[in-house]
Amino acid sequence: MATKHAFIQVIVLGDEDAVQTVSEPFINGLVINKTPGTTKENKLYNITHYRSGFAIMDYVPQECLTAVKYILNKEKWNIHSEKIAKSHPHRLLVEEAGTVIMAKRNRRSTAQEERLAKMFKGRTRPGSGNKWGYRRDVINDRVMMECKYTDSTSQRIEVEDLMYLRRQATSASKELVFSIEYGISTGLGHDIFLMELLTFFEDEASFRKEVFRHGTMATKVTVPSSQSGFSISRETGEAISSGKAVFIYEIPWEDSSSRKFIALDTEKTLNLLNQNRA
Repeated sequence: MATKHAFIQVIVLGDEDAVQTVSEPFINGLVINKTPGTTKENKLYNITHYRSGFAIMDYVPQECLTAVKYILNKEKWNIHSEKIAKSHPHRLLVEEAGTVIMAKRNRRSTAQEERLAKMFKGRTRPGSGNKWGYRRDVINDRVMMECKYTDSTSQRIEVEDLMYLRRQATSASKELVFSIEYGISTGLGHDIFLMELLTFFEDEASFRKEVFRHGTMATKVTVPSSQSGFSISRETGEAISSGKAVFIYEIPWEDSSSRKFIALDTEKTLNLLNQNRA
């Protein structure tokens, strides 16, 4: 078995670019290490086969480790990685452990929706994340909000999904707010909010002038028309949520046009909605 600390190569999904990292024993045959690329406050871990570096689970929250260890310990893991890959019992245990993590994330998502509903003086829509076409997670007299929670290093947004959400909001005579929380294990995470620029400002220049007046420079990201979506990294999200940065995302839209969405922190979002309230 491994010593207290061991260098291993972690291979995720057959990626040829292996990551070398410090690991510690988890259970017999498996080691655990901090998920590469995550921050100290975001306590996420990867579980890896010791002998081969074969990835068993990744992005496991610290608070789920005890339950995951109990589940995985039902089988022996100090065997060849090819046997593990072909083993139905081992796969079932990984899936069982995954349901524990998913249940935890679902509880976090519910807490996020309830918190934002209170913050925006709205109400949650129970089951909205489970039913296609259901009208979003949080709603008030003005906005329809889609809430996303992530423990990972980035959140991807599909352009097609954004178009669909905007059509839903428009059909209800409301404005779309797309919320992302980059979660942490030690408490509340980092919230950012995406809204369409022209809903609140005459043009991009007037928006830039307004944020500059408050000592912030707006950074623009143009999403190529060849891409189906874009990602906002945890680092960018934390910069936005802290009020240190403001972003403009120019996104390819229907009929070969484009739409600009602004990404703001909680305070700026609430101020903007209150200032523009009819």
